[in-house]
Amino acid sequence: MELSARKRYRLLIFTVLALRLLAGGLFIFSGFVKAVDLWGFIFKIDEYFAIANFVAPRSVSLAISLIVAGFEFVGGVLLLSGSYRRWSVILMTALMAGFDVLTLYLWITDPIPDCGCFGDAWVLSNGVTFLKNVILTAMLVFLLFYNKKVRYALFKPAVQWIAIVASVYYIVSIAMVGYNVQPQIDFRPYPVGRQLVADSDDIENIKYIYTDGKNQKTFTADKLPDEGWEFVSVVEDSNHSGNDIFSVYDGDEDISDEVFTKVPRHFLLVIPELNRADISFSYFVNNLYRFCKKNNIKFTALLATNEAGLDRWRDLSLASYDCFTAEDTSLKELSRGNMSLVYLENGTIKWKSTVSSVYDKDIEKLEKKYGADFTMKMAPTPISIPRMTFWYIVILAILTMSKAIINFIYQLKAKSIKTNK
Repeated sequence: MELSARKRYRLLIFTVLALRLLAGGLFIFSGFVKAVDLWGFIFKIDEYFAIANFVAPRSVSLAISLIVAGFEFVGGVLLLSGSYRRWSVILMTALMAGFDVLTLYLWITDPIPDCGCFGDAWVLSNGVTFLKNVILTAMLVFLLFYNKKVRYALFKPAVQWIAIVASVYYIVSIAMVGYNVQPQIDFRPYPVGRQLVADSDDIENIKYIYTDGKNQKTFTADKLPDEGWEFVSVVEDSNHSGNDIFSVYDGDEDISDEVFTKVPRHFLLVIPELNRADISFSYFVNNLYRFCKKNNIKFTALLATNEAGLDRWRDLSLASYDCFTAEDTSLKELSRGNMSLVYLENGTIKWKSTVSSVYDKDIEKLEKKYGADFTMKMAPTPISIPRMTFWYIVILAILTMSKAIINFIYQLKAKSIKTNK
């Protein structure tokens, strides 16, 4: 039975609104998780450049990451709200055309394990990512033909530009907090509040992998192998939901147990890319170490480099604190930034931040006022995502009700004039 014209139009309205919600929601989510952890997306952009054997300046990776995250988020808001019905769909379809080509290439060649579409919040294989992009592109193609025919929108045309400005300000603010301090939503294995140091009760869950040159074998801490076996890595029992362990080395010797011992207070200086570390912060770091030593606070630097790199860092920074090596991916998961600080109490991560966001702290003043507790007072306090989100939603709500508010004001004014007469 053929549908009447009215029913077909209702079906069209329902389909368009549903696709706006789905496509817009996906873009909003994708842009948001990229912006929250902008460093993670920067590292992913660097991986893309590495495929072409090109090392891009950090400013280039930063600009690309911020533009893509912002474009996705703002474009998603416009799609979902029905704003700029023609151009919003055209621009997002053009974006997806580029993503389709890229993800098809990744699926065929598999140079990296995932595209980073949803950051660390939702990791998809390259094949699933390409399929997701094809479906999303099909939604946008449908909207190319029919989106303009459905005039329903959250915001009136006169105020839609304000929604764009508010969305840009919101997503850029979140991205800059994540870039300059730390991601406020942490999807990685080591969020604030996590035990970085294993409890004594968990030692039995920690396994040590060794190799004899041909085969690998797993041992427990109380049954380590004799000579002839070479250490490979530390892992945890897959049935145990405890801490993720990464290895720290002094030369070729694994000293993870020695470094990650439970002490009342412990600072970690994390440098995942030595060639990008800012030596100008070394005076602040050395000063912090001096106060840590005075207050019996452990201080350790972890660098993703070799022995020559450690010697180079010690010479350039005049470091007198302990410096050890670790795997770069583990350090990037632990803390974001070219140089960052991770503060632990009794093995638990209390706060972490880029050095640039705390270097202006007056450590001497804090120590005089709080004693050894100055460590917690160093933590930066950026504007929280819930607060930014609250005011962003308030602005969008006002824009949504703008016509009703204006009409109400005119009615009050007209009533006042009529009363005065």
